[in-house]
Amino acid sequence: MKVLITGASGLLGRRVFKRLKGLPNFDAVGSCFSRIEDKDLIKLDITDRQCLEQWFLENKPAAVVHCAAERRPNIVDNNPSLAYSLNVKATQDLCDLAERFHCWLLYISTDYVFDGKNAPYSESDSANPLNTYGKHKLAGEEIVLSAAGGQNAVLRVPILYGPIEYLGESAVTILYDKVREVSTSCSMDDRQRRYPTHTDAVAEVIHDMLIKHQEQLLTGVYHLTDTQMLTKYDMALAMADVMQHPTAHIKASKLEPSSSDTPRPYDCHLHTDRLRQVSIPIPSRDFRTEIKRILTENLMPGA
Repeated sequence: MKVLITGASGLLGRRVFKRLKGLPNFDAVGSCFSRIEDKDLIKLDITDRQCLEQWFLENKPAAVVHCAAERRPNIVDNNPSLAYSLNVKATQDLCDLAERFHCWLLYISTDYVFDGKNAPYSESDSANPLNTYGKHKLAGEEIVLSAAGGQNAVLRVPILYGPIEYLGESAVTILYDKVREVSTSCSMDDRQRRYPTHTDAVAEVIHDMLIKHQEQLLTGVYHLTDTQMLTKYDMALAMADVMQHPTAHIKASKLEPSSSDTPRPYDCHLHTDRLRQVSIPIPSRDFRTEIKRILTENLMPGA
């Protein structure tokens, strides 16, 4: 099974590619555009329809795992047209080509398609995104689900963390910049509820979905999340503890976001019923154990 993984140089795409690469029943092709340091990846601009079409003609994949996205809400707000070309237009082009080449497409989406007012959310609940990023991802979902006679699938995931190339690569590990600056007081949100999920757990489920798809067609929306609820304040305290930093400088904030902030949902906890219905296990990782491993490896010389 030849599988194209878009965004394979990113936080999630790297782990999906690592999971599938070298397995005897998969021919995994990881694509990226700007970060081409990994010699195992191919350079492919998915916002260039002609370039994308040529690749499909030459390679004819059986499946696409579409991880590539501009997933930082603030960046999307600052340059919505550029983000739209990647988050929506490229998704449309991929769906068009996947349908033409009879290729199944799995689209990685987000819990930010919900407004966070009525958690937990099932796969069939109505979406109501609060910010432009969530609106882009919902538009991508609608494209994916309407293409190929409704035979594609969407996997929604929450905030992700995992092996990183730099602290700012994940909305979780970026918090450590302030955690380790023990001489400077910092305020961390202690209101919005999050369910940080390890990228290896997501890669494991994607692998299982690809295998299951060969046995039975997987279509529609699926949810994946870890179960531990943490605010950013909780995450910061956990990082400080496992990395043996003092915590007096970390202050909890219960304030509502200001009108100038990019709006984020309060609680988007996801039900995972549909994955369970197709007998795909929901993996879990202990946050403290994994975040210590990630930070230790990132901060080691040469890591």
